Amino acid sequence: MVVMNGEICPAPHVVKRHSIATSAFMAYPGGSLGTVYPGRTFFFSPPGLPAMSGEFEELIRPETDIPEVTVHYPVAGGDPHSLAGSITAKCRGLVIAAFGCGEIPDLLVPVIEQTAARGICVVVSSRVAGVGVMPETMTLREADNVLPSGHLNPQKSALLLALGLAAGHNPRDVFTNFGSEG
Repeated sequence: MVVMNGEICPAPHVVKRHSIATSAFMAYPGGSLGTVYPGRTFFFSPPGLPAMSGEFEELIRPETDIPEVTVHYPVAGGDPHSLAGSITAKCRGLVIAAFGCGEIPDLLVPVIEQTAARGICVVVSSRVAGVGVMPETMTLREADNVLPSGHLNPQKSALLLALGLAAGHNPRDVFTNFGSEG
């Protein structure tokens, strides 16, 4: 849990919604869990542990090697050369910060499919504030190495993918378990 601006938020859902406002942070999706006032704490519902609480605790050690995950923001029309060039030999994951609910320019689709065919996990997210990318809304078809981010923005998707890969977990299982929280 995270407490900011007097609101108790589930840590996995905290997002920054404004660059300079004092109330810049909020919980999405779902909203806050409660409020904090001087000397008093109120929960709207009983607090509980997130589905993946402690799952990546062993990765805190400095010697842990976290895999490289690239985040790509497509532009109108797409640039397949820019995308292909951003995927290095050490890259183990790719997050696409797509438009809307997972739309990707047609010119990029072959490069992304080739990337997934090489065994690199591709997660499709969205650059909009209220992220919602489901299998049925994204341009790419869900496959072994192509996953929707659900409600996770590109930054959180990249972090979760990198941690899941570092822990040796199947990315599909990680995103499914994390998504079960809402």
